[in-house]
Amino acid sequence: MRFAFVLAVFHLGAAAQFTRGVCPVGDGDIQVRLGPRLSKGATVSVPSSPGWDDLVAWSSSPLVQPDFVAAVGVRTEGDVQEVIKYANQKGTPFLAASGRHGWTADIGRIQGGIMIDLRGLNSTSLNRDGKTAVVGGGILQHELVAALYEKGKYAVTGLCECTSVAGPLLGKGHSILQGNYGFAADNLVSARVVLADGRAVTVSERENKDLFWGLRGAGHNFGVVVSMEVKVYDASKRWTLVEMAFEQEKLESYFETWKRLEDEFEDVGGLALNGAFVRNDEIDTEHPIITLQLLIEGSHPTAAHYQAAFFALDPVANRTVTNIEYKNVYDAAGLNTEGVFCKKNINTIAGPNSYSKWPIAGMRAGFELFSEITANKAFAQSIWGLESHGRRGPLAVSPDENAVAPEERSRHLLYLVALLWTGNDEGDRAKAFDYIKRMREAARPAGGTERPHTYVNYAIGDLQNLAIDLLLALQSLPASRLLRSSGRGKNLLGDLLRLNSALNSDDYFDLDRIKPLLKSAIANDNDALIWKEVYNAVTESTPPPRPIASSFQQTPWLHNTGSFANSSEYRKDVDRVLRNELGVIYVGLPRFYQTFFGRVADLGTASEAVFEKCKEDHFLSWFSGLSEKLATFAEDYRSIPTHQRRPLAQPNKPIQGSTAERKLDIGFVDDPKAGKDSKCHWSHILIPGELKSNPAADSLGKAWLDIGTYAREVLAAQDTRRFVLGFTICGSFMRIWEFDRLGGLASERFDINEDGLRFVSTVLGFLWMNEEELGFDPAFITANGQRFIEIERNGSKERLIIDEVMQRARCIAGRATTCWKAHREGQPQIPLVIKDSWQYRNAMRKASYYTR
Repeated sequence: MRFAFVLAVFHLGAAAQFTRGVCPVGDGDIQVRLGPRLSKGATVSVPSSPGWDDLVAWSSSPLVQPDFVAAVGVRTEGDVQEVIKYANQKGTPFLAASGRHGWTADIGRIQGGIMIDLRGLNSTSLNRDGKTAVVGGGILQHELVAALYEKGKYAVTGLCECTSVAGPLLGKGHSILQGNYGFAADNLVSARVVLADGRAVTVSERENKDLFWGLRGAGHNFGVVVSMEVKVYDASKRWTLVEMAFEQEKLESYFETWKRLEDEFEDVGGLALNGAFVRNDEIDTEHPIITLQLLIEGSHPTAAHYQAAFFALDPVANRTVTNIEYKNVYDAAGLNTEGVFCKKNINTIAGPNSYSKWPIAGMRAGFELFSEITANKAFAQSIWGLESHGRRGPLAVSPDENAVAPEERSRHLLYLVALLWTGNDEGDRAKAFDYIKRMREAARPAGGTERPHTYVNYAIGDLQNLAIDLLLALQSLPASRLLRSSGRGKNLLGDLLRLNSALNSDDYFDLDRIKPLLKSAIANDNDALIWKEVYNAVTESTPPPRPIASSFQQTPWLHNTGSFANSSEYRKDVDRVLRNELGVIYVGLPRFYQTFFGRVADLGTASEAVFEKCKEDHFLSWFSGLSEKLATFAEDYRSIPTHQRRPLAQPNKPIQGSTAERKLDIGFVDDPKAGKDSKCHWSHILIPGELKSNPAADSLGKAWLDIGTYAREVLAAQDTRRFVLGFTICGSFMRIWEFDRLGGLASERFDINEDGLRFVSTVLGFLWMNEEELGFDPAFITANGQRFIEIERNGSKERLIIDEVMQRARCIAGRATTCWKAHREGQPQIPLVIKDSWQYRNAMRKASYYTR
């Protein structure tokens, strides 16, 4: 059975363009080094600059909120080139923005980046022939509408006045003018674009044709558009706005009337319909109401039929406004800069779809779910938009003309359910994602007559909805219950359920893991190939390597957590830099356990014996008490003395030795007498651990970054530590971690309820490992109250006595230079300095070793 039908081609985009890098830049550096390269009037702002918060505020924050170290207000094309070249030199991500209206999830993943503020590029120049105009890449819709209307003209733009002109256009740009003139993308004549390498090019039907084709409809990430030439038209006609509101019991009649009118009357342009499900307690305190707007240009031949048909449904409220100048239409229709989608700092999660016919039963099912979620006051301002802006203009353009998805021309009906809420409550966020998924599923046509399609400008943008759609389809196939599990589960269905849970719950899910499956399904490959990709997706694997440093660059990190100077090390600041410092985290390495635990003497025999003892005694597996019992049970199977260490759980007590306050859920310490009231220092922590109740926390943004933070503290406090082992337990899923100067590695995760032997073996391994196996440098020896190293010099062995640590970098990845004050044995009067720094080797070579 084929199942590619469940997908639609899904383009990642937003009203911006960006590239990814690996490290941020400092405030002073960008102001000193980039500032002089910019034109007069250009600005360089940093977080300490006045007005910074307003400058970088996003329409959908904090759900989508990129993190910037600087914002550059450009004034010329050359300024944009200089910023991009500078960012490339520093390996720093950058994002071009003007309206800051996009809600694509990838925007929020930019950390330590540079915002290229295009608002200074807001000019409008009408060409002599009066048929086209050249406009700046940063101009907003309301600015262009006003400027052109002064000349008696208008251009096809988006819908909301607060958005940029370029952003909607690059993804298609539907408009109340499209019935006559096509989409905004259809009206682009040429553009000037700065590419990712800093070059500026012209794109048109005559120059760079391929790029011009892609820019119109799929153009958000091909480059930064600094100016555009667009078609313009006479704007002499006046407009009429008709608005109506209906109670929820009219829903079926509402959509049946809409369908009947479109079947009966030919689309001649000049008529746009906007509807919505919204809350209005003055009309209905129990349910959302259903609204409709008719936007009519001039004297329209069929508008009267539309008005009469909908008025026959007996609206509970209505109004008609006539003789509206085009420049005032958006204000009259509530699409102005004060509209709900134009406000900043309101979380927005969207679920769109496009149809050729309204699925009435599906819309009723979706409405009921929307009524449920908006009954919660936190989501009461949400809106389910219903749009039909005209078919004639888009259908007049060949689907091959540009990169606008063919479905956009064949499906003129569009809905956008947008849940809006404020604040940063995790419960609200989880509820919003859950309801969006359920509403999109409910509102689909029965029988799969039209596969789901997402308008790119409304896309969430991180492939999650598309991937979830596919996984749901796979789960419904009988084959998923018959095929074997990729691991130790009952069948493949269980694997798919776990993958779906992780994908739906985690912003930082590794999407590269599922992209081959998506591509195979979209390409309608044969069943064998698709099922192969299913198994690849549900089986964790090593991600591609991080960028490799050049041969002369011993340390590939330009800025890491060791660079903090005179800093309070607040968690949010450290996390931002640590995420970049760690780069790619290699997770799911099959040989990880064998590499680090295989050398522990007697571990295999003891683990099996202790595991049998555990099953007999049926004691509770709470970690701290369990570890001590395991150690006691295993004493008879240990051929060499056991190290004196024990687990310690102090989740609410700060660990001493941090610059900022840090607490550790659980860990193993070198003090056998440590208890819940003991004061513990990071120098005592041998193996840090992180506990999470939710299995979905097994992700980069949660448990992985937490355990990395603890590893950094351990490495900083223990001057002879080369690497740190740790563990995370999320729900019942456990991983073992290793952090060293290349970053982080992790084992395959296992369920401690299903693989008790592995759990027992891991705990005993932590208790029994010697210091070298735990990551301490064996070159440093402690004897008779002294620490020393021994070196060969001039054919003889010398002993250097360590007096004290002078400096140790507080970081994980990088050179991590450490200096000790020392002296030769017997010569304390002659001070020496021992310097140790890590030398770069290929991280991927190390990671691949654990997969062989």
